[in-house]
Amino acid sequence: MNQQPVSPGGPQGGSSTMKQLLIILVVVIVLGGGYLLYNKYGKASTTTASLSPASTIKASPSTSAAVSPSASSTVPADWKTYTNDNYKFQLTFTDDWKGFTVKSQPEDKVYQLAADDLYVLVPSNIDGRDLAPVIIWVYTLANWDKQNQEAAKPIYFGKTDNYAFAYTLAPLGESSKYTDQMEALKNSWKSQVAETLKEL
Repeated sequence: MNQQPVSPGGPQGGSSTMKQLLIILVVVIVLGGGYLLYNKYGKASTTTASLSPASTIKASPSTSAAVSPSASSTVPADWKTYTNDNYKFQLTFTDDWKGFTVKSQPEDKVYQLAADDLYVLVPSNIDGRDLAPVIIWVYTLANWDKQNQEAAKPIYFGKTDNYAFAYTLAPLGESSKYTDQMEALKNSWKSQVAETLKEL
């Protein structure tokens, strides 16, 4: 009986090709998954050093997200200090405020006599959304005297040679998923942060 030689394209050759394709597929999946995980978790958080030039507000570096202590080389030691060169004041924030930024919103003025309103934004612990527990209202001293005579006014917390500073706390419904964090931030503001106002 004559036996025919098995050609490379036969059953054994196809099995070898299938194994090679399977190995390539596994390698691509592993590399792709590793790349996605690195992009999501492996990169160090960047820092936000200042606001846009149009707002003329300069903030000390602050983290843009909660950063683990092991990443301390990317988080400035003074992240808690907010310095405003435009209105010549400084505040020191507590750990609850990690990742805070300050955004000037002069077009949103509720109190028309205010020179500016500064929204203090903090990332939510739940979904990273910016929460605005406090608005700082900046007044010239003359306009604060006028505002102080009005029935509706923000809460005064200090002054410098040229400006008076007041704040309002954001109202929040009890059913909000952010209630616990917002309440902690507002309490921290009233009992600690507002008391750190310092003139530059």
